[in-house]
Amino acid sequence: MRSAPPDEPLIDARPRFPTPLDLHALADQLHSRYLRYYDPEDLDDAIDVERQALQLTPADHPNRSGRLQALADLLRSKYMSNRNSPDLDVAVGYARQALELTCADHPDRPARLHALARLLHARYWRDQCSGDLDSAVADAEEAIELTSDDYPGMPAQRHTLAEALHSRYWRDRDSDDLYSADKQECLALSSTSRDDLSRPARLHTLAHILHSRYWCDHDPDDLILAIRIESRALEITPDGHHERPERLHTLARLLHSRYMRDRNAEDLNNATGWVVQALDVTADDHPDKAARLHTLAELLHSLYWRNSDSPALDHAIAVEREALKSTPEYHRDRPARLHTLAELLDSRYRQDYNSADIDDAINLERQALELTPEDHPDLPTLRQALYRLTGTARSSHWHRRYTFCQLCGALLYRSEIGVAGLCSFCASDPYAYENFDDLFAGSADYGYDDEYVGVSNSFFEDGEADSYDHWRGFDVYSEE
Repeated sequence: MRSAPPDEPLIDARPRFPTPLDLHALADQLHSRYLRYYDPEDLDDAIDVERQALQLTPADHPNRSGRLQALADLLRSKYMSNRNSPDLDVAVGYARQALELTCADHPDRPARLHALARLLHARYWRDQCSGDLDSAVADAEEAIELTSDDYPGMPAQRHTLAEALHSRYWRDRDSDDLYSADKQECLALSSTSRDDLSRPARLHTLAHILHSRYWCDHDPDDLILAIRIESRALEITPDGHHERPERLHTLARLLHSRYMRDRNAEDLNNATGWVVQALDVTADDHPDKAARLHTLAELLHSLYWRNSDSPALDHAIAVEREALKSTPEYHRDRPARLHTLAELLDSRYRQDYNSADIDDAINLERQALELTPEDHPDLPTLRQALYRLTGTARSSHWHRRYTFCQLCGALLYRSEIGVAGLCSFCASDPYAYENFDDLFAGSADYGYDDEYVGVSNSFFEDGEADSYDHWRGFDVYSEE
């Protein structure tokens, strides 16, 4: 076992014949040191020692439930540091066993309900199972009901309930959950000392809740306070802490929201810098990397609209494609990322008028709609976006037809090309195969009705129908 840091007393070496109590105490010391210095080896050692303590504890021993709970807490810490899914599932199993062994009037029952609620909430964010979230809220509420206000663990219990209620708000969009979450987190912070190691996490959660309140009520004071609180949370989060990248990311999102309201370039530049810092310390296989890439793409999109910076738009599209590639097919955030990529491609289409971009955008928006449940609050927004994109494609299609017909009529009128030359020109444009009626009108203005008939006949006699059918296969006006 490694030596402790210079300012930390050495942990006692394992006894030659350790008892379960000795091992449990050693694991607890290692976990405490991990929470202070965030050395992953301390956490691994603590898990190993606690497993040994559990193995040496008989099934009917009164301390077995406590050892199960301690091991569940250690595995949760490991999951939160590296997002290793098996650790979370095993931790939930241990926490359930610990709760089953704890009688209804046991003084530790509230703490075990609280611990299980935290684990179930973490699993909800991983799997999006509504049952986990509902159970987390119920367990957290029961824990608070069984606990007196002066209990030292009450702030942590209120914090867990606030996080679960905030998640349920985003699932159901019930504003009562949002206001209840705000109240619980404020109560938790009011009982948290300034030197408490949990204070940064509680400040971070309150900033998240205030950001949601801003989008719900559009009160700028909520956003200003959220930025101030998240800045403080980041300030007291040490470098190397596993939660620091997420706090950088959250601050970037808050500043972007303020930029969208005030159009202050400094907010946009600072937000971009924060999220780039977060990505620099995010591993490629980290489950939160896609969300941070998505935020960077949104910031680059805003930078493009502010400065007409074409490289920023191309970079945003590449970043969002990378985020989408890292997002599982049925992940809760996949529709939003499909929608964002569609918006980016639409912006590039309006710049370059490349029909491939608008076609891709429509396909992506349709995929987003297919993955969105009928009762999802974002469904109207996605439908409106698809309607707008298809409208863009349609207006562009008619504009191209009009321009094409006027050009054909002018070419014939000026005798710059003959009928054969006009056929060759039209064959290079896939929209030409739909333009014969308009071509007739355009050429008739110049007295070339016979030439129109010759052009029409030559196209279909030359076997271009297959190509025509290919282009008609993608119909943006389909009602399917």
